[in-house]
Amino acid sequence: MCNLVTLKASIAEVASAFGARRPLTNAQPDDVYPGGQGFVVREDGGARTLEAMTWGFPVRLKHMKPTSKPKPVNNARDDKLMSFWRTWFISPAQRCLIPFTAFAEAEGEKGRMTRHG
Repeated sequence: MCNLVTLKASIAEVASAFGARRPLTNAQPDDVYPGGQGFVVREDGGARTLEAMTWGFPVRLKHMKPTSKPKPVNNARDDKLMSFWRTWFISPAQRCLIPFTAFAEAEGEKGRMTRHG
């Protein structure tokens, strides 16, 4: 998955498309970067629900201090799904759908990257 997703559809449109309960909020994310809030569709008690979650899987890298904030990771290679990601990959309770209308990657040198795609 890329590092930037955009959701231009309304909350009502997304909930309707997936047959999901709407969240209690009417907040509408536009561009969602790793560490930011975006919407997901997941199963809760046998029903689909649309809710806001942090974009990215919180990973604590070996070199990080114990008190540092985990890095939000959202890229998983298919050859790593049965190693590092195995616990989450094989459990249906850990899966969700990420609704978006566009995605992009950053391109360029560090500190001067621009949207590409």
